[in-house]
Amino acid sequence: MRIIDKEIQEIKNEISEMFDLVQHQLARSLHAIIYFNLESAKEVMLYEKRINSQELMIDKACEQFVVRFNPVAVDMRFAFATFKINSHLERLGDNAKGIARFVKELDKGFDPQLLERLHLSDMIEIGLQMTKMNLDAYLNDDSSTAKTSLRIGS
Repeated sequence: MRIIDKEIQEIKNEISEMFDLVQHQLARSLHAIIYFNLESAKEVMLYEKRINSQELMIDKACEQFVVRFNPVAVDMRFAFATFKINSHLERLGDNAKGIARFVKELDKGFDPQLLERLHLSDMIEIGLQMTKMNLDAYLNDDSSTAKTSLRIGS
């Protein structure tokens, strides 16, 4: 295995960890809003710093990858895709934090029937499913899976 391939695999592992953190955050924020659970909201707020730290670590790893290997073609596309995916995952974490902050500011929870009519759980589940498919496509260099994920939400 080439040294560059080992670096790529390490970066992919970091992105996979970032995804797991963000998925956990979104699940906890959903739990907070559906069940008006302030402890879940607090947990989301605490994890936000970890996600931000992970984003910075991945960005630095990508920068070092570009500097060390001067990649071209496929390897350069990998670096650019990683920067973009990392940024999007961090933004999903920010959205989870926004939901948690919103819950903490509420005086009482939402009407369960309203939440059911909004299909909030379904929307978040579909979003996570699409994100997971895209992560799998990224990790396995499989563009057809990425294209398939676009059809899930429509």
